[in-house]
Amino acid sequence: MNDETMMIDDEGAVRLLAPLREEPDPRTAIDVSRAMAEGLRRRRLRRWSSGVAALAVTTVTIGGGTLAVSALHDDPPEPAPSPTATSTVASAPTAAAPAGVTACTVTRLPTGGVKKAVATAGDPSGRWAAGRLYSTQGHPVKTVIWKDGAIHQQLAMPGADADVVDLTSTGTGIANGYDAGDHQLAFRYDNGRFTRLPGTDVSARAINESGVIVGTLGTAEQDPLPIRWTSASAAPAKLPLPAGATLGSVADLAEDGTVVGAAGPRTNATTGYLWFPDGTGRYLPLPTMRDGKRATSFAPDAIRDGWVSGDAVLETKESTSFTPMRYRIATGEYEMLPSGIGGASAVSSEGWVAGEGRYSGALAIGSKLVELPAYGAKSTTPGAVTYDIRAISADGRVVIGYKAGDNLGNDPLRWTCT
Repeated sequence: MNDETMMIDDEGAVRLLAPLREEPDPRTAIDVSRAMAEGLRRRRLRRWSSGVAALAVTTVTIGGGTLAVSALHDDPPEPAPSPTATSTVASAPTAAAPAGVTACTVTRLPTGGVKKAVATAGDPSGRWAAGRLYSTQGHPVKTVIWKDGAIHQQLAMPGADADVVDLTSTGTGIANGYDAGDHQLAFRYDNGRFTRLPGTDVSARAINESGVIVGTLGTAEQDPLPIRWTSASAAPAKLPLPAGATLGSVADLAEDGTVVGAAGPRTNATTGYLWFPDGTGRYLPLPTMRDGKRATSFAPDAIRDGWVSGDAVLETKESTSFTPMRYRIATGEYEMLPSGIGGASAVSSEGWVAGEGRYSGALAIGSKLVELPAYGAKSTTPGAVTYDIRAISADGRVVIGYKAGDNLGNDPLRWTCT
């Protein structure tokens, strides 16, 4: 990536599809609600949680062949469903930049000898992380929980294709899996035990320290709907949709109960939306891209302490581009992230944003970009090695993610910054 705006050309497509290097899912159908619930970071062909760019692979040859990606729409996008007028984009941080970091180190999270593993979640304290250890020598895939960089537990999780997707500072988490009928189920994890959350065809997305859980309800035949469990035993309640919207999805949940996600009249016309604890809600404004053009949508990925991170999306008939940004709820202003960060995957309490960098992970601190150290040899070939960032601690000092690439066993990673 030579710019913070990513185009879906050959290089951009390689980056978007690089996570296919993980162990493939035996399912071949594209489940719309599942993809929306899993957001921007999942490892299969994906629909963006904003719904603006459904990608279809027409030709893929990983490792030096032809790769073509085309958008699944014939007509230019219609205007987004009544969000506010174009937002301003601050040329400098809206708040004073924090002191930042002086040095970061990277370590591979232990896997008990398993060569292929991924990290899928982290917690606000930076102490806990979760992932999965892939099958080896006939052993099944296992869920792994790390504490302070060491293996805390290895255990089998109910359901196929299971993932822990979020954790609290006490190590409690949420996870998703599939039953024998290919229905998605959601679970709460607590000290080695998984408890199924009420509901079928549901996916959990985020949990806060109060135990509130948010996610998405729906199947491939249904419009997905945003939902919230007030506790692990409560039935999921649908979050109210704005006027004119028929579907929505959840991206993340703040400690004060604010939910960020997307809503709209159909899957190719959704954009960022906020559900507030008092029951009100509003669309996020549409940002302005660096070239002065108005974005067609905003795809949020994370929220914390009044900050939202995500991607401004500009879709035309010819291409779709993404510009990583952060948004301050209190001021209503967007900031473009420094050049060199691709995707605004996670955000800290101070508005630090973690995402993929040119050669590893990266931290955007104010207007400064901190390139996180690569694990192992650094690749200079675009798309050959990718870093999928999954979490950042509240203080911004710990980042969780994993490395994937051609002929590599995926490496779960923990960056620690001082």
